[in-house]
Amino acid sequence: MDSWSVEAHLVACADCRAALTRASAGTPASATVDLVRERIELDLPARRAPMGWTRQFFLVLRGAPGARSSWLLALGLVLVAASLLDASPLSKGFGEPGTWWFAHGSYVVLVAPLLQIAGVALSYGPWIDPCHEMTGSTPLGGLRLLLIRTLLVLVTVVPATLVIGLFTERGTPVLTLLPGLGLTSLTLALGSVVQLRHAALVVGGGWLTACVVPLLVKTVPQVLASPLPVVWVPVIILSSATVLLRRRSFTYAPQLVRS
Repeated sequence: MDSWSVEAHLVACADCRAALTRASAGTPASATVDLVRERIELDLPARRAPMGWTRQFFLVLRGAPGARSSWLLALGLVLVAASLLDASPLSKGFGEPGTWWFAHGSYVVLVAPLLQIAGVALSYGPWIDPCHEMTGSTPLGGLRLLLIRTLLVLVTVVPATLVIGLFTERGTPVLTLLPGLGLTSLTLALGSVVQLRHAALVVGGGWLTACVVPLLVKTVPQVLASPLPVVWVPVIILSSATVLLRRRSFTYAPQLVRS
């Protein structure tokens, strides 16, 4: 994979081809390098004109599982079901009239972070991408590709949950945004140590526990009742720093490049 990536780069970079020619001058490899350079230059005129950044961006997104119709359909179904439950006083599930959940609880706020976590788990890794070993070895692979695909997940989930939350009048925008961003960044940070799907299961399980256990014992779940910026802002900052410090693990970690 490394040699393939180098060859692909040489085709697109004239400076590196010139540097390789200079470095090989006077060595036994000089004739081979000259031959390869000539063949590349013969092929270059037939190549397409360089793509703009917009076309390159959407070309990368086409390979993202989050851009596939099955994910978008599942996302839509879950959000529609959650919004219907929020809008129906007969479907309050966790609460009875007079309880906090019956008056203020929101299934949309409950499931929105889970959808973001699931989208991250489905964005990168050999269990979801059959070409992972190739994409992971390219210059665009690794953390950069993971962040692009994570951004796609956020672009699809966040606006939809905000609109539905405003429509059902349950959950403020901040209450919807902060937990989702916090859990997404935490999943990425934990995903630098273990596989992303395992990280998503752990983080999602922790979120459900923090939400459901208080409801079962008739108390108010603070993670659903308050934005708690004093909790989520440090989580986002520390998790983001961890991802940056361990960015190479998304390219070279054995658990991510092996099936």
